[in-house]
Amino acid sequence: MGYRFRRAIKILPGVRLNLSKSGVSVSAGVKGASVTAGKKGVYANVGVPGSGLSYRTRIDKPGGSMKDRVDISHMRVPSTEDNVYFILDSAHRLLIQDDEGNNFTEEQAWRIRQHHWEDMTALLRMACARLNGPLLAITHIHESTPKPDSTFDWSLYYCPLDEPVPEEPCYQPITWLDRVLPWRRKAIDEANQRLESQYRREQVVWQRKVDEHEQQQRARWNDRFASVANATAFLYEVLGRLEWPHKVDTRLIVDSTMKRIALETHFPEITELPGIEYKVQEKEWRLISKGLTPTKKRKLYMHYVHGIGFRLIGEIFRAIPVQTVIFTGHTQRLNSATASFDEECLYSAKVSREAWQQVDFSTLDELSLPEVMATFDLRRNMTKTGIFRSVEPFSVISSEQLAMSL
Repeated sequence: MGYRFRRAIKILPGVRLNLSKSGVSVSAGVKGASVTAGKKGVYANVGVPGSGLSYRTRIDKPGGSMKDRVDISHMRVPSTEDNVYFILDSAHRLLIQDDEGNNFTEEQAWRIRQHHWEDMTALLRMACARLNGPLLAITHIHESTPKPDSTFDWSLYYCPLDEPVPEEPCYQPITWLDRVLPWRRKAIDEANQRLESQYRREQVVWQRKVDEHEQQQRARWNDRFASVANATAFLYEVLGRLEWPHKVDTRLIVDSTMKRIALETHFPEITELPGIEYKVQEKEWRLISKGLTPTKKRKLYMHYVHGIGFRLIGEIFRAIPVQTVIFTGHTQRLNSATASFDEECLYSAKVSREAWQQVDFSTLDELSLPEVMATFDLRRNMTKTGIFRSVEPFSVISSEQLAMSL
């Protein structure tokens, strides 16, 4: 059975964070409507209870940059009452309007809020979770880490033959006149038989190509550990399929015995992290934003860089029967004296398979990643508030083995 990861995490009442191999999304359900917000946009999934009728529509700005898609202002979701819509305006205030876009009187709005208190609260929390999506993705990034004994389905890496299936030809029909004139019908039958014979030959040739291609794909899968070059190429393919909130550059070095792998990663800079957090102001039916303090942002970054290392180490141990993974994480820091960026090593960990199997993967959402990393052979100089000082990484690969890396 192939490895599939999908998990829904309840982050707030009525709001779920959905984690899967395809990415991260946020969803919230209200009576008669649910809203899903992910990397493809924000969608309203609206249904009439008991009728079996529903529709799905996009309610954010299609296309554009991630910055555009994070903006969910003027989100419009119908309630279960006729002529009542909940509107999130550009100031992140939740309004109640009719189908023509007019506001209700204060007394009418008060009555509607009494009947739809839970719905409106859930909608506000969904919008808040959507705006905090970049923060949530960073916080939960390690929870997609597979167990070291998870099976690896080769079909996930199967590249189908890029050649279309032969199309059946359009045979010439037999008309009443052809039935009256035998010589005409004979000519049509012979032409159709030639078309069918050609079609069958094309089918045989195409199927032969498919079989040969599948054999090559299976051989490629079976030979992925046949050499250092094959193993390195396979690992690059595995890691290349991972999705990250920010770009993560990696370099792999596999030693000649394929028992030890060095993985060097360049982390995103702390300046790339979100600087604003949104919260629900229920009494005023709106969202408020607040800038992250330097300490909170450093702690978020501390969790993020350890989450990246944790995820990459887990993918390596699942993909290849290696005994030791040596992970080193680098970043760049501005040198005020030289006005240039210096490369610094935030931490370097040497992890054995035996030690990795001791991690409790059933409680990934509860793990403190800095503490988990400290259970391995670790080089790190970090304060409790996330201030890193550069360390000397583990020396793992000789110049001869380095030449084998891709």
